[in-house]
Amino acid sequence: MDVGQRQRIQFARRTYLFLLIFLLLALVQWALVGLVESARETLRNSKIFCFVAFVLGILLFLVFLLVGQVRYFKIANHIVAFVIVELQTVAMFLLVAHTWLPEIIVYFLICLGCFALFLVVGCNLPFSMDLTERVAHLFIVTFVLLLVSVYFLIVHVHVTKLLPYAFLIFELSLSVVVFLFVMLQAQTIKGDRFAQMSDRDALLASLILFHEFLAVYTLTFFWQITYAYFTPEDYSRVTESAKQYAAHHYGDGIAESGDASGLSVSIKAFAHVNEADVGDAKPWNGTGTPR
Repeated sequence: MDVGQRQRIQFARRTYLFLLIFLLLALVQWALVGLVESARETLRNSKIFCFVAFVLGILLFLVFLLVGQVRYFKIANHIVAFVIVELQTVAMFLLVAHTWLPEIIVYFLICLGCFALFLVVGCNLPFSMDLTERVAHLFIVTFVLLLVSVYFLIVHVHVTKLLPYAFLIFELSLSVVVFLFVMLQAQTIKGDRFAQMSDRDALLASLILFHEFLAVYTLTFFWQITYAYFTPEDYSRVTESAKQYAAHHYGDGIAESGDASGLSVSIKAFAHVNEADVGDAKPWNGTGTPR
């Protein structure tokens, strides 16, 4: 193994180590929010705070992406990278506060498994499928998928009879776009293709992968909040959260009942409009409603 290959392997290891640290840091904070009811309630009423964190995180990430002096300034680059990850983690609190711990963890693991799969696939694609050399083809495919995703997103919002299938097509289309870029990123990190990342950019590569993961994970909150497949109805934190939300959004009458039937009504008040109810339910606003 020559010096160049050894440096490349070290670069890849640093990149994926940083990514793992970023993801674990985010997951721990999201799990804490999912566990602490007072934090959930506070964050539901702190929308502006989360929005500002997201905007600042994106702007700082753009600076890190475009300004080499920031990326290569030792110690400071690690601090800036940490701040970017923390801002994006805080921005996600707005969504995390509306879901529950089992959903957070299960969907995180599902996205992480898909992410790892496409990283491995990207690294092991034959050289005839070098994505770094076929950028034009990649652009065409992603552009078509983007058109599909935009169309079905608007359909999802306005055509209730296609719920939730329109959103599913939107999510799959956009996820394929992200995973194509994940495979491209995997090839540039490995460095044995037409184009490769500089071995000084481990932090940048890990931040790009982190944001790609966030893009896929964020899409799952529709299912987390609207359906909560992995959270039992007798889950104590779900019960309290549903009661409080029912009292606030639908009036005290829904949430006051403490017996089993009252809980059922409270849970149903937040259920997604299913096919059986579409004909006689009020038009759904398309944003998802907590259970």
